[in-house]
Amino acid sequence: IVQELCLNVAERVFADARDVANQDDVDVAIDKYLESHETRMLGKYMAAIETTGPRRYRKQILHTIARLDTDYATMEDLVAGVSASIGEDVPPTALSGPLRSLKDADYGSILSDVSRVESGDRIANLTTFTDPMMKSFVRFMAQKEDAATHG
Repeated sequence: IVQELCLNVAERVFADARDVANQDDVDVAIDKYLESHETRMLGKYMAAIETTGPRRYRKQILHTIARLDTDYATMEDLVAGVSASIGEDVPPTALSGPLRSLKDADYGSILSDVSRVESGDRIANLTTFTDPMMKSFVRFMAQKEDAATHG
């Protein structure tokens, strides 16, 4: 993200034959970045939360992980967040299938297991967004949906 923003700022400065970047250059670079990536992220998000039939929990899982202060979610985090979201206790077994679906290509592989750096082995009970930018995007979508629902 930072590299692309820097390149966009540099291109703008170079095009104007200036030696120094200003805040407007940064603001334009951020807007350009968001424009170019919003469609892709929205498509992945919509594919991930698409549901038919009874509760599927995928949307609540994504919203829970996006609201966490850390980048890694445990099953306990998911149970607490989804249960609070729908107002009833949800057992971990009800979330394991939808969580697995969010890691599959059918739903955009929006989430992934966390792997150990040295060995590449999966760390049990830790999940994160595949694309770190999706966390902010899902958080934004959750806030937007909450605002539409509550006022």
